[in-house]
Amino acid sequence: MNRGNKDIGNIIEEKVIETIKKNVSLDNAMINISEENKGDKRFIYNKNDMNSLAFRNGLNEIHMDSSKYVIEANRFYEQGYYKNAAAFYEEGLNKSMHSSNEDFIMYRLGDCYLLSERYEDALKVFHSLTSDYVNSPYQFKSRLKIGECYAQMGEFNKARKSLYTIMAQEGKGSSEDDKAIIADSYFKIADYYMEEAKRLHKISTGGTDSRNQLVFTSK
Repeated sequence: MNRGNKDIGNIIEEKVIETIKKNVSLDNAMINISEENKGDKRFIYNKNDMNSLAFRNGLNEIHMDSSKYVIEANRFYEQGYYKNAAAFYEEGLNKSMHSSNEDFIMYRLGDCYLLSERYEDALKVFHSLTSDYVNSPYQFKSRLKIGECYAQMGEFNKARKSLYTIMAQEGKGSSEDDKAIIADSYFKIADYYMEEAKRLHKISTGGTDSRNQLVFTSK
């Protein structure tokens, strides 16, 4: 599974960090609060309480603009803390004024949802990307992710349909990333046929379909 485009994340971070007057750093899982609050407030957390209520409440104590939220979200994403990265990407979007990198933020948010097994939420984000950002470089990637979401939900027919939309626009894939995604789509379509065949075979022979929790027994 594609874990996101780290190079794009780094480029975005370099652009926005120039506008930040106060440093926000993540060091050994610690976020430093803005300088004016530094003397009396600090929100510290570790891996064991990353998803605690205190972490969520801490978002309200950290006064950052959209760029700073995105930078912190990128750091969480690269470290594999996808639930926490999603929280910061959400805040970044809430504070965003339709910035030029909004499609990047949305793509990362959708990927965080997918990697956190929040498939319905991921689908909403990726569908929004494909319909509202028609010129985005994340068009093909989002369609591929839609297929992955449906496949994880056991809806292989919908998964294949999403990948077929990529193949239908094969001529528009000019970048190397797009070409790689198109090639990957062919393989994934075959994989999804195989996975569905295995599932149907298990059901027909009295097995359990773990995706919809229906149990069939032979007489």
